[in-house]
Amino acid sequence: MFDKLEDLLIRFEELMSELSEPDVANDPVRFRKLMKEQSDLTPIVNAYKEYKQCKQNIEDSLALLEEESDEEMRELAKEELNDSKARVEELEKELKILLLPKDPNDDKNVIVEIRAGAGGDEAALFAAEIYRMYLHYAESRNWKTEIMEADETGIGGMKSVTFMLSGQGAYSVMKYESGVHRVQRVPETESGGRIHTSTVSVAVMPEVDDDIDILKMMESALRLKNYKVETRSEINVPVRTQEFQGFDVILLDIMMSNIEGTDICKCIRDSISTPIIFVSAKNDERDILTGFDVGGDDYITKPFSLKQLVAKVEANIKREERRRGIHQTFTDVRRDFGPLTFYLEENRVCIDGKTIPFTSREYDILELLSSHPRKVFTIDDIYTRVYDEDADALLRSISEYIYQIRKKLSCYGVEPIKTVRGKGYQWNV
Repeated sequence: MFDKLEDLLIRFEELMSELSEPDVANDPVRFRKLMKEQSDLTPIVNAYKEYKQCKQNIEDSLALLEEESDEEMRELAKEELNDSKARVEELEKELKILLLPKDPNDDKNVIVEIRAGAGGDEAALFAAEIYRMYLHYAESRNWKTEIMEADETGIGGMKSVTFMLSGQGAYSVMKYESGVHRVQRVPETESGGRIHTSTVSVAVMPEVDDDIDILKMMESALRLKNYKVETRSEINVPVRTQEFQGFDVILLDIMMSNIEGTDICKCIRDSISTPIIFVSAKNDERDILTGFDVGGDDYITKPFSLKQLVAKVEANIKREERRRGIHQTFTDVRRDFGPLTFYLEENRVCIDGKTIPFTSREYDILELLSSHPRKVFTIDDIYTRVYDEDADALLRSISEYIYQIRKKLSCYGVEPIKTVRGKGYQWNV
């Protein structure tokens, strides 16, 4: 145990030295990580330093008893010796507890979601009471509270409410509140004096303060809505515009490890019209306005609910689809995908101005897939479009057409058709 304590003491001193360096102070992510580690080690180091001091006091008291002949001094030394021994025993127990592995989420802030269950209006009133109870408790612990979402009823109830509690050890206390809470009583909405049973569900989640965890949660939330998601923890520098093409929406964290999200937006904005949403802990008005000034379409500040994230993504995608629909009425004779251009009135496809000799069915397949870039078309979908109702061609002929299309385009370095295993084909330019 003591070897480990010595290692922790050395690490603590290293942290103090690192935190005083200017480079660390200029790196918010690293500074926050080091401060968190220092905060976790502080109670262990303080207890261990006190333990070492008590051990030294014991040695000094024993030496004094051997050398001192004055009875009064010997009594003081004995008293100091007994106090130090008692304290050493207490500190040994305390250090053993401090060295035990703890839930890494215990010190985090907490997000609480309350939802009315069975019971109608009475359940909504019960949910509001539960919410107020948590607010009073948070106030008694000197925790800060912040409402994130609320759906109130007209009689003072709440169908649902999501809020954050910020304070030392918030999650360690609140994590046991998760579950279904039930009450049986005569509700305010009951005029006949009958007893009703109402339920409320409470979900307690630690605030995610690690960028990788946030990235994983965002990815999971969007995948549950059937979106295809690609994630990057860092971006190659210099920024390559090609890496950002082909997406319906782009989410950028402003404080990335090797380049700021605003700088990425500046690099790609002139070449890409895709909606860009900034996600950042920077919630100052100047930071938000900067995000819009460099070309951002929306801005989400941390902490945020996953519902808010999904809603923002869906709203921006729908807005872009409406814009494209309006734009299409003026450009329905031409369709551009990088070097590849469709001339729809002429049933012609060109790459950098050169016409590619596709058959009519190959062209029909290309035109169909490119008309809905995000949609996965099954072989049946494509067959219905390419062949007449009375046709007796085999389904596998579609795969042959796809092969021929890819072969004709491969020599130009263009691969617009993606195979989605087990489903079909998708436009991928």
